[in-house]
Amino acid sequence: MTMTGSATTSVVYEPDGLQTRFPVPFPVFDADDVYAVAVEDMTQTELANFTVEGLGTEEGAHVRFFTPPSFGPKLVLYRWTKRVQESDYPEGGRFPAKVVETDFDRLVAIAQEIDDQFAWTLKIPRGADMTPVEYTEALFLAADDARLAADEAGSSASISGGAARDARDMARDAASQARSAALMAESAAQSALDAANTVAQGMADATESTKGIVRLATAAEHESGASGLAATPAHVKALRDALREEIREDIREEVTAEAKKSVGVPLLSVIWSTTGLAKDNYLVASRDNGLLLRSEYGEAFADIQAAHDAGTGAVVEDAAWLAELAANNGVCGKYSLGDGATTFRMPLLGKRAS
Repeated sequence: MTMTGSATTSVVYEPDGLQTRFPVPFPVFDADDVYAVAVEDMTQTELANFTVEGLGTEEGAHVRFFTPPSFGPKLVLYRWTKRVQESDYPEGGRFPAKVVETDFDRLVAIAQEIDDQFAWTLKIPRGADMTPVEYTEALFLAADDARLAADEAGSSASISGGAARDARDMARDAASQARSAALMAESAAQSALDAANTVAQGMADATESTKGIVRLATAAEHESGASGLAATPAHVKALRDALREEIREDIREEVTAEAKKSVGVPLLSVIWSTTGLAKDNYLVASRDNGLLLRSEYGEAFADIQAAHDAGTGAVVEDAAWLAELAANNGVCGKYSLGDGATTFRMPLLGKRAS
């Protein structure tokens, strides 16, 4: 085939809950190169209950689901060509044009897919003073700072009447603007967040920071006031400062790959947020190199044991966990079974502020 037409590598559908057959309007080399995800509210879920039919036909390929995709979430079909070279061209041997053209077409397809993925990322000018990761972090910090300023302005007893309302309104306006900027930055980290399925939602308390982990409150808990702060504002600032120092360029390239392996928390996840930008119920180790007792966090350990038995790659031996922590300057996105009897380890997203 030729690749001179559209560079499209994905298509978006809005299922009606009845349709099972969806056209694939772009070239596909192998059925395994077609992926399907359901997208709703900045969260995507990978789908597997489908088959790819019609490859190489005049009509073109299409995806057929065994059961109709649900009404509501958008359905995205996309191509991700395998990064392999299976043709062999021995010196002095045959050089078949059809095989060579197919190999060139695969390279063009891969370049199109990279261009498409790059188009969804946060980009800053060449020569800028900050990297994209640092710029994203700065936007989240600005949103947190603005919200804290709004809370302080609203609760200050020294400001009365209209002056207090004016100060509160100005702070909230600043928080709103910062949240809007942070939402734009959030899309840059979406590939990491998409891989983060909640671990151990059965944990009962909104925070157990004194024992070494933090579970972010749900939206309902936050709105009802049932959740408490996992730390004082001073602790939050110390944690932000620590993260700014610890998360650096040396892990930027590994963020997406490591997050895809995670059963719970990706690298660079926001572990403190009053803006509603973070996903609910993330569990994050914050002390003692991520070490927790199985007896205290049985539900969390059950999920991690299941991931280990399934061979997802997210759970490693304890020695490998500690080695990755050392290699990534105090950051590890995986889990371990600990000592194999009484302990286990959660991801550690930054060195504990002291």
